[in-house]
Amino acid sequence: MTSLADHALRLQRDIHAALSADTALQNSMGKDGQVRAYDEVPPEPTYPYLTYGRIESRDASADDTTRTTNAVTLHVWSRATSRAEALELLRQVETAIANQLPHRSVPTLTDIFRAPDGRTRHGLLRLSIIMEDE
Repeated sequence: MTSLADHALRLQRDIHAALSADTALQNSMGKDGQVRAYDEVPPEPTYPYLTYGRIESRDASADDTTRTTNAVTLHVWSRATSRAEALELLRQVETAIANQLPHRSVPTLTDIFRAPDGRTRHGLLRLSIIMEDE
């Protein structure tokens, strides 16, 4: 039996692979084909970038199916003067996950707000992702 932590780790790897494979994100949040997506933000990051937030995993298995439901939060960070860049980044992240992730995902929340520094736009995307064991 696979543990919930194993599912969460596999999901994080799958999300990173989906984001990294997306050409639009490479162009918007990347350099040399690498998307700026971090668990831990470097001391002086280049904007815009994405950070991984919470992954909450729950067993939702049924009779003959091992299934995990996951609530995933992703954050985008922009220094553009308007919220348009952050909204576009959220759209691109949502599209990349829908097109590239090998699991069913449903966006459940987006939000844009100004970070405490007063200059940075913080975009939030929350997803519900269902994983079934092969």
